[in-house]
Amino acid sequence: MKKHFLLLTACMMMAVTALAEPITVAEALAIGKNLEHNTTTTETYTIVGYVNVITENSFNESFNNMTFWIADTKGTASSSNSGALQVYRGRPDQELQEGDKISIDAKLKKWYSTVETDPTNAPVTLLERGGQDDPQDNPQTQTGSLRVCAQNLENYYYNLNTGRGNYTQAEFVAKTRKIVDMMLSVDADIYAFCEVEAQPVVLAQLADSANARVSGTPYSAVSDGISVEWSEEYDNNLKSGFIYRTDRVRPIGSNTGATSGNGYYNHTMRIQAFEQLSNSGRLVLSMNHFKAKTGGGDQGEAQRQTNATNLVNALRNVVIDDDILILGDLNCEYGEEPITIITSAGYEEQLLKYNANAYSHCYNGGELIDHALANQTMAGQIVNAYVKHICTYKCTDGVYSTTSYSDHDPYIVEINLTENGGSGSQDDDECKDINETYLAEGGTDLGKMTTDNTDVWRYDTSREGYAKGSKQGGATGWLMTPSLNLSQMQSVSLQFQHAHKFAGTPSEELTLWVTPSFSTAETSEWHQLTIPNYGTNNDWTFVSNTINVPQQYLGKKTVFGFKYVSTTDKYATWEIKNLKVTGSCNGTEAVENVQQSETPVRKVLINGQLYLMYEGQMYDVRGNRVQ
Repeated sequence: MKKHFLLLTACMMMAVTALAEPITVAEALAIGKNLEHNTTTTETYTIVGYVNVITENSFNESFNNMTFWIADTKGTASSSNSGALQVYRGRPDQELQEGDKISIDAKLKKWYSTVETDPTNAPVTLLERGGQDDPQDNPQTQTGSLRVCAQNLENYYYNLNTGRGNYTQAEFVAKTRKIVDMMLSVDADIYAFCEVEAQPVVLAQLADSANARVSGTPYSAVSDGISVEWSEEYDNNLKSGFIYRTDRVRPIGSNTGATSGNGYYNHTMRIQAFEQLSNSGRLVLSMNHFKAKTGGGDQGEAQRQTNATNLVNALRNVVIDDDILILGDLNCEYGEEPITIITSAGYEEQLLKYNANAYSHCYNGGELIDHALANQTMAGQIVNAYVKHICTYKCTDGVYSTTSYSDHDPYIVEINLTENGGSGSQDDDECKDINETYLAEGGTDLGKMTTDNTDVWRYDTSREGYAKGSKQGGATGWLMTPSLNLSQMQSVSLQFQHAHKFAGTPSEELTLWVTPSFSTAETSEWHQLTIPNYGTNNDWTFVSNTINVPQQYLGKKTVFGFKYVSTTDKYATWEIKNLKVTGSCNGTEAVENVQQSETPVRKVLINGQLYLMYEGQMYDVRGNRVQ
């Protein structure tokens, strides 16, 4: 189709716009039909109508070439009907979707039987957003204090030479802009995305793009350490990840995979905990992308079942918080075996709970293959869950809107997150003794322990089985216990066995720490605990330690951390196994027993606090032994 452009200055356009009277699309068509072929009106008209069908998205660096059709009523005329006016112009400041009501200032041009608008830089004003939500999609409108949004971004590649993204630099910019449009309109606290390139820069640049559109820099991407070089093997190049509002939440603990090894599903099945800043409430999010249905057959179904089994098993070992929400493109509908594996483990589908007709994808004319599944404690805090039909609006016969940036819709979970103390938490009026064992000899993985650096810490089964920290000079890594509520304990002790070799100065490089209020390895306020017994640093003999933890270091979110620091060119190695944390609500010994003993008890005042010295050990006035 031949196109004509007539450029006007901003001042001229503003002057014309101020004088133009709004007209309907039908009136604009009547004016255009009276023109000679290939001619343009001398007057600019303000035309009001509904965006009907967007027929072209051919971007270049200046965002030109957006073609769509508008009509007087929403969804009643296609591009071939005489009741629709073709609008050919540069891209508007705000992305348009089918169903939006707009006004456009433009001249009218006739080209054979088609009436178009001209020039391409005519202003478009969005009057009413009409294309992204069907009222039936979200029958309950309750909102929560915490909002989580998830979506499959359909091959969102930052590097354009991969052969998978299938777009130019300008198209990538346009896709990024549409994603940010969605993010800003949803205004979530946490965004979980899948099908993005397995490189750190991808979500980081998306967060930067969002920050460029708002005041300050509230958006940040969770670091996951995933960096995969491009390969023609498709399954090596995608991941799932998280973006969050730094002024509302913060990530807690490490970003981990739900499967072992460094394969595709380790990257696409990710687990991350977050804490809400307003009330310290926590939840664990798992964002996933299971095996696709296309081309998989029975083997693909078996892989999806394996995906589900691995995910459930991994989440059983997560103890940083009891509230768990599974998200992601699971490539199967409710009732299929992979979903049944998850629901049988105690998870409930939330999207169908709030709308039995929910769909998120255009396959088979519209189906729900993206899911939000919550365990019992999490489901009790969810007040709404729904799909926003931005991409699959008017989804029929496997076709989705040509304005889409993905073949999946975003979906939102509204949560009133309550404050809690994570795993091991107790009621304020109840104290229970604890006896927790980690890194038991003969294990297969780190279990409930986590690390902020998988290049340093891993589990080694070459001998008895142990956590192993090893890296060449300049490396640092934390190996941490889960968060424990030890706030009411009268005494807590730590026992473990360790061996080490090739360290520079073990007591300085291989150390033990504790924090009463864990946030992250980097930001927590750590207090060092003295390890009384180290090995020779020249052999692999395990040495045992028992450490009594000062009560002032115990809190609702107590975490113990082994900090590995390598300062030599050798691979300093630290092995840890049979870690046990025991806590008593009654203390180690009663004060009266100490005071009634025939052995003299000496009172000592240190920094204004009274202590009792008894048989070479120091106790506080409640009878708790102090290191």
